[in-house]
Amino acid sequence: MIKVRQTQIIKIGNSNGIRIPKDFLNALGTKDVVLELSDNTLIIKPIKTTTPPRSEWESILAKMKIEPEDDFNDFDTTLTDGIDDL
Repeated sequence: MIKVRQTQIIKIGNSNGIRIPKDFLNALGTKDVVLELSDNTLIIKPIKTTTPPRSEWESILAKMKIEPEDDFNDFDTTLTDGIDDL
């Protein structure tokens, strides 16, 4: 479904902007967007930066592969590196 609303470019501080209706923002699901200018048309696209829900974590972790060199044996050396003394 295509919704169309007319709006104006307005002065916002030292910049210009547009007012985006609340129902449009809710439909995007985010306030993080990318602006694209194509053939004299301004396109506003949402950036999907959502964190996967916990229900997906197990399958994501199962896909991760720990290499043999990633054994973290040197992790304990960071405990005595003296950085806490600074």
